[in-house]
Amino acid sequence: CSPIPRSSKPTSARTTRTRSRITKAKALGNRRKAKDFRRSTHPPMTDPKPTASSLLPSADRLPPSTDALLRVTDLHAFYGESHILHGIDLQVNRGELITLLGRNGSGRSTTVKAIMGLVEATGSVRWRGQELVGKPPFEVAHLGLGYVPENRDIFPGLTVQQNLLLGQKRPSKGSSQRHGWSLADMYAMFPLLKERMHTEAGVLSGGEQQMLTLCRTLMGNPDLILIDEPTEGLAPQIVAQVGQYLQAL
Repeated sequence: CSPIPRSSKPTSARTTRTRSRITKAKALGNRRKAKDFRRSTHPPMTDPKPTASSLLPSADRLPPSTDALLRVTDLHAFYGESHILHGIDLQVNRGELITLLGRNGSGRSTTVKAIMGLVEATGSVRWRGQELVGKPPFEVAHLGLGYVPENRDIFPGLTVQQNLLLGQKRPSKGSSQRHGWSLADMYAMFPLLKERMHTEAGVLSGGEQQMLTLCRTLMGNPDLILIDEPTEGLAPQIVAQVGQYLQAL
């Protein structure tokens, strides 16, 4: 038999070692890929840094509001045989400005009148936890609610200052008003009224009468003011002025 060439053994060994290295490299590469895959799909459990939003309670965990001054539940109101309001629900919190919107005849004025006890009503109207349904309007007013009627209801034969003095009363028990509104406060808010202080209210313009009615209500030191149609019949510039004062209040 012919002898085995000398070069065949080293060549075979080198080939075996090279294949072994390639196999090990592939195995190592596969392990690294598998490790990287596990890292990408299963990130390490580390505590993320808290953010401002994460420190705030979510909406479903917020406690119920404790600032509710007025809470109306299932309020129905009637004018004789006519059923006007059909289950009104609303809530007014401290510092809020709430607006009722709707067509003529939708019951906005009736809602305000029902809260003040001016129309027959059923349901629940709670002011600082005290039930108002069934109370006469003067008792509701003495509890700290102020009412600015749609038709203003000024005394036309009395002067501006006399109308303001008629609305004056002490702050109600439990009121947040430590010091009541004064004539000086009203005249500072509406300088035009100061100019008309000795003028009969019946000769004032519609805008001036609206200012007078609002100020007369403030003289009663209410904690909540219910204003019915505050801008009806007013000039656009007066409407903007009334809006600014309502936001300031």
